[in-house]
Amino acid sequence: MRMVLTFHHLLLDGWSLPLLLDDVLTAYAGGEPPARPTIRGHLEWLARQDRAAARRHWRTLLGGFDAPVPLPYDRTPEDVRAARCTARVSRTLSVQATGAVRAFTRRNRLTVNAVLQGAWALLLSVHSGRTDVVFGATTSGRPADLPGADTAIGLFINTLPVRIRIDPAAPAAAWLRGIQDAQAEARRYDFLPLTEVQAESGLPKDTQLFDSIVVFENYPMDADSARRHGVTLVEATANEATNYPLTLVGYDGPRIALHLRYDPALFDPGTADRLTDQLTDLLAALAADPERRLADVPVQPPAERRRLVRTWGTGPTELRRSTLVGLFDACVAARPDAAALAGGGERLSYAQLDARADRIAGELRARGVRRGEPVGVCLERGPDFVAALLAVVRTGAVHLPLDPGYPADRLRFMLADAGAALVLTRRAAAGGLPRGPHRILLDELADRPAAPDGDQPARPAPARPEIGLDDAAYLIYTSGSTGVPKGVLVTHRGVGELAAAQVERFGSGPEERVLQLASASFDASVMELLMAFGTGGTLVVPPPGVLVGDDLADVLRGERVTLTLIPPSVLGTLPPGDYPDLRTLVVGAEACPAELVNRWAPGRRMVNAYGPTETTIAATLSDPLEPGSTPPIGRPVRGTRVLVLDGLLRAVPAGVVGELYVGGAGVARGYWGRPGLTAERFVADPSGSGERLYRTGDLVRWGSDGQLEFVGRADAQVKIRGFRIEPGEVESALTALPGVRQAVVRAREDRAGAPRLVATSRRVPRRSGCWRGSSPRCWGSSASACTTTSSISGATPSSASSWSPGPGGPVCR
Repeated sequence: MRMVLTFHHLLLDGWSLPLLLDDVLTAYAGGEPPARPTIRGHLEWLARQDRAAARRHWRTLLGGFDAPVPLPYDRTPEDVRAARCTARVSRTLSVQATGAVRAFTRRNRLTVNAVLQGAWALLLSVHSGRTDVVFGATTSGRPADLPGADTAIGLFINTLPVRIRIDPAAPAAAWLRGIQDAQAEARRYDFLPLTEVQAESGLPKDTQLFDSIVVFENYPMDADSARRHGVTLVEATANEATNYPLTLVGYDGPRIALHLRYDPALFDPGTADRLTDQLTDLLAALAADPERRLADVPVQPPAERRRLVRTWGTGPTELRRSTLVGLFDACVAARPDAAALAGGGERLSYAQLDARADRIAGELRARGVRRGEPVGVCLERGPDFVAALLAVVRTGAVHLPLDPGYPADRLRFMLADAGAALVLTRRAAAGGLPRGPHRILLDELADRPAAPDGDQPARPAPARPEIGLDDAAYLIYTSGSTGVPKGVLVTHRGVGELAAAQVERFGSGPEERVLQLASASFDASVMELLMAFGTGGTLVVPPPGVLVGDDLADVLRGERVTLTLIPPSVLGTLPPGDYPDLRTLVVGAEACPAELVNRWAPGRRMVNAYGPTETTIAATLSDPLEPGSTPPIGRPVRGTRVLVLDGLLRAVPAGVVGELYVGGAGVARGYWGRPGLTAERFVADPSGSGERLYRTGDLVRWGSDGQLEFVGRADAQVKIRGFRIEPGEVESALTALPGVRQAVVRAREDRAGAPRLVATSRRVPRRSGCWRGSSPRCWGSSASACTTTSSISGATPSSASSWSPGPGGPVCR
């Protein structure tokens, strides 16, 4: 016989089910069910409780908690309160695993429920990046001091918040005892309704405290009672739906069972499967060692971690071990008569460029330039810039690029901070330089006879030094968060590895014609040199000045450029058309919208490059991009390691957002003259390898194909109506929409206490109806049906975007 009982939770709770079943079986056998206590006694008990004390408890417990913990949605809900868990994933622990959990709880005076809640808190922490989490938990609502409460049938349960802080240094068992003790204290006040508890929190009234709940079912089904009535109870199962996106139900018994109920409109079955597997792994890890620190609790199986760290996170390890000087010298030796530079009617062979660089290097050596000394190069892009850069590194000195278009104050600061005593420049640019450093004017040097006058004895040039991998190659200044530029010192060690990676990923060879597009102050200018000189190709040097739109198109076609690196904001200005020679297009320096991939990937190889200034230009390169999706930032280049870590410095599972750390040959030496800042951003590998890692501050996640996806900045979070929002993620969602080339999202507070999101976009064809419902990655709680449409311009030579939405314009509400 199968009995099906359907009821609304308003009538019964789980504790009532065995009591009701006993009554049904008693009546089935012809008996009279016993009288049950009525709800009146419970209501009278509630009236006697100290509600003011309960409110103080919950107010204290929830103090400082200001945003619900985000869940790993596949599709973000428009209204989380409309969620409905109708799908389920189940796992039953083995007898051995159940025994291990029970033995752990007995030895450490814990309940299985406390261990389950701790594992759920760790899982939420892993997927949210938060070390302070809140979720809901059901309580029986049957007070021990109310006679007959355990035999009453009705709805007594309450759902209340559980707040758990994850202390990385805490031993597992002691931390779990803290959870258990806090729950025991909370039971004194578990009679207060959730609506009143919510009112004591700092969250807005329309924002839920939590979006997931944990239910631990340990009420017994009385098989003996059933047998007394002539019935054998074989199995009891329950199916119910909650209005939370995720509901974890744990069942106590000979084998602990876990049911993860989820809303299929918000989560894919595969995501639910992974969450459940990760939870069972966390349960086993917690029970394995009571003294293990939380920071050491593995958040994924060893095989999965090896895949992320060693396979996906490690670039090819066969190293080229070549300096910039060595790369260029190899080209001179192999292809002396091939074109090294071309453009504007001028052509320089490798031998000729080598001679020009050698003459400048000789002048530097004659003036006493020492190894490791910064030498300023204040030149527009062109043959002189390339020759000067090669000359500086050939002497063992450090290339310090100075953009002639920079304000005088910035140039003065960079020269003084770097301690540069010498600047290579031309007459036209020298006027903008501050007084102090000695200037070598390259146009005058070119006019000077190669041999000294007969009246002056020739000065023998010092021997050309041997350049090592750990010698500094260049010093590039970037904007600091305090407004003071900081210099990043990069060695030669990663140069050869990047050059080799580009050959592999771009499929390039000696026939390449590479456009020199980047400003001299941008490390992409070095990348362009490597793209050409890494294969013995030709660097195409256009005239100085801004190169965008039709002018850029003319150069690409007229100079028959085959390989180029173009920032997306510049690529967006390039008119569509036929570019028959352009075989490989690399984008980088900023996020690339899907629309540009759709337009430019067909018919050529298109690659997305990512790399902070604190690495040797590019740390990752994508696979060839395909139209139809937001491009990933790719895989690590040769000799590079990338780690995606959570707040406890643990590698996060695939699909989970974490902060990107970069290690390997390409990591910079540090910030010039700033040991404190260097120590803060260049940190030790938490695995104990002894390697230095650069902490990028970029939030990324591993995609299912083993490529990294950029999400946003760790330090750019904003909060709207209690929800933490990454502007970068909203920007990515906007740029994935048809017609949106570029977007900048910021928070603006026109009225105190009422922040709103402002989205500034380029070339949106309409001002309404382009957001809500268009992308699953948009935040439903903050999305708006309108955006501000205005221009976004590349305002600095290094292509950083500036934005200026007009006051009072349409915003994201």
